[in-house]
Amino acid sequence: MLRGQTLQEELSNPVRLLKSLADTSPDRISLIGLHQRISYSELFTNALNLSEYLQTYNCNQKVIGIVMESSIERIVAIIAVWIKKCIVLAFDPQIQPESFIIERIKENNVDLVISNCNARNHFAPIVINYKEAMNSIPMTRTINLNDLSSGDVLCILYTSGSEGKPKKIELRSESLIVRLVWQWQTLPWQKKEIALHKTSILFVDSWTEVWGAILKGVPLVIASEQQKMDVNSLLNLIDSFKITRIVLVPSVLDLLLQSGRSLPNLQTIISSGEKLPLKLATDCLKFWNDKLLVNLYGMTEVTGDVTFEVFRSIPDLNSKIYNCAPSVGQPVFNTNIYIVKENRICNEREIGEICISGDLLVTANVTDNKYSNEGKHSRIFYTGDHGLIREGRVYVLGRKDDELKLAGARVQPSQVSEELLKMPAISEAFAMGLDNRLILYYTSDNSITNEDAENFLIERLPSYMVPSIIEKIDSLPKQPHTGKIDRQKIRDLYQSQFLIDRQNEDAFSDKILIIIAKSLKLDSSTTDIAAYTFQQLGGNSISAMHASALLAEEGMTIHASQLFNCGQLKNLTAISSIPYSIAEDYEIFPLESIPNPERGIKLVAHSFALSNPLDVLACTSEQSLVRLITAMFPAIRGDQLSSACFYKKNLVGIQFTMNVSNEEPPQQIRLWQKTPVGAINTAAEAAPLDFAKNYGGLWADSVLTAINSELLQPEQRMEVLEKLFINEINVVKSRGINGILTVNSHPVTADLAETFFDYKIVSKIHASSWKHSDGTTPFSRALNNYYVLGMVKILT
Repeated sequence: MLRGQTLQEELSNPVRLLKSLADTSPDRISLIGLHQRISYSELFTNALNLSEYLQTYNCNQKVIGIVMESSIERIVAIIAVWIKKCIVLAFDPQIQPESFIIERIKENNVDLVISNCNARNHFAPIVINYKEAMNSIPMTRTINLNDLSSGDVLCILYTSGSEGKPKKIELRSESLIVRLVWQWQTLPWQKKEIALHKTSILFVDSWTEVWGAILKGVPLVIASEQQKMDVNSLLNLIDSFKITRIVLVPSVLDLLLQSGRSLPNLQTIISSGEKLPLKLATDCLKFWNDKLLVNLYGMTEVTGDVTFEVFRSIPDLNSKIYNCAPSVGQPVFNTNIYIVKENRICNEREIGEICISGDLLVTANVTDNKYSNEGKHSRIFYTGDHGLIREGRVYVLGRKDDELKLAGARVQPSQVSEELLKMPAISEAFAMGLDNRLILYYTSDNSITNEDAENFLIERLPSYMVPSIIEKIDSLPKQPHTGKIDRQKIRDLYQSQFLIDRQNEDAFSDKILIIIAKSLKLDSSTTDIAAYTFQQLGGNSISAMHASALLAEEGMTIHASQLFNCGQLKNLTAISSIPYSIAEDYEIFPLESIPNPERGIKLVAHSFALSNPLDVLACTSEQSLVRLITAMFPAIRGDQLSSACFYKKNLVGIQFTMNVSNEEPPQQIRLWQKTPVGAINTAAEAAPLDFAKNYGGLWADSVLTAINSELLQPEQRMEVLEKLFINEINVVKSRGINGILTVNSHPVTADLAETFFDYKIVSKIHASSWKHSDGTTPFSRALNNYYVLGMVKILT
């Protein structure tokens, strides 16, 4: 756990702080608009006058709406609402459609709206035109200037919705002031600094951006809507007004960097709102080596920012990196950071969910804090982000709901996109998990191809972290109001590009459903299963292959993967009207024709180390398996019975088959036979060898089958296994061999061999009770129903 510094001083509130500035520095410039400048005295007087005008309306004024473009007038209106001790519900009419604004106003029971838009009386029962109001100020002052303060809740905000449906948030006065006092003390304003307001009022960063400057006496330049949207206009504004500090989301920061402008007056660049990519941070510090780069971490639910890190140079940045993630630093004032896993606080460097407690929490989405009983820390917010604490700093590794489990390992897609961004000429990259596969979209110049990007990642990442889909696009879709990646549009793009077309429901046949029901041992006379998915009916990879085979017998070619991917079974169509391009992408080649055998050896070693039950139980290392397979390889390759399967030019499966021989095996194999895994395999193979000897003739030994699980979906894995099995049988038959013997230590391949390819079990060894020659039971942790099987298949 990390504790932020405790703030001891008594907190004020925005209205009192503003009145103090108006009293002590009345002529100081507070705001700079497109054609206007306004002093603190004028700002406060205008707000006070507008608040007096609001007093004349007798209606429900707990929440007051403000529908105004970014302007000095909008800030005046916000202060006026606060003086009245009401809550602000602000809208941005340049971004939000009118229908949406009206819906939010009704949802919050708003009766009164301040607007500078013409003909907008339908927003709420009472719509006040700002200019008309300022010309109709009551002569009598009713507000007590000695009792000025804001209410406890300053405004209502909504989260961006980049992770799903936007959530309603109430921003409290105390939370905002704690956040601002931290900023003023940690990143203090210097003399003659000028700030910029460019963030939409819809987001919490706007509120810290505006009031962090105004309430500390720093002039604030208000960017127009056109200047916000156009990078060159924004850059010109920064230069012409000599802006010294700016807050940006990383995607906009990248656009500024690409401009190549030096921005000599800019001193501090603050990155907030989304994760700062390492490449962007490095490029910024390299190009703007005279500026501070501040990395803030937080979200709307915690008043915007709860941790901070300052990078002063590339060496400084390089000292604060973990797994391609720049540090987000230490907690701000009155804030605790926890890393939590399985209802306990994690140790240092242990990955868990980032949780937050303290004064910056808002009034929603919090629970009781079981890790602290301190008053201000009695509530806790679970961020949904994965991270860790290392040497007193927080590192954010990605979203908890983004995390994938591939080949038994947990993968954060953001780590993959960060790695690709290290490739020259890659502009943007975004990875995410969809349909239990890792996909990656990127933008680059014309010289980079998808294959180039894949090869770059293959050389730098474990095989299970290389995305199954890598696709170049013109630009990454972003939310127009935030600049954040639009995840829903990414999902839509993926579905439009890669999911099998399932629209031809007219070809639906009761006969198809009856056959599927039969394969699942359901009542085959009914078609009531149409509204269910194959998985909901208990289907798995084996039964999908069985159903596919039964359908093929009736002349309907529906592949196992289509059974999994079609959603409700009523979406299925006979293959005569469904193109199935994936199947056409598989190619089988003889093993001896592969130019790079090392790649096949590594695939087998990786597959067995991760997924073969015996090797997992024995903790067999990939290195030892590489040595073993390398020793076997010359004989296997020389017998010319083995094969390799490729999917879209990627090696996805290997089948090792060799002639049964009485020759003494190489020393490496003899040594392996003495290990627990080798010894139990040798024991299981004794019965198949005896069977072959008694049967007579030539026999082949199906030594092993391995697939690259990271590149394939479960149903595709079964198809690759099926193709390798069929190819092995055909090759062995063509050589005049009488039969195949094998030892199966994986339940999936054992079930496949027995169910679909008529292998007979001739020996069974109960793994958990089997004793090694040294008297130990090395597989005692195996499941009680797990057996190593000796099997044979007669071909003639």
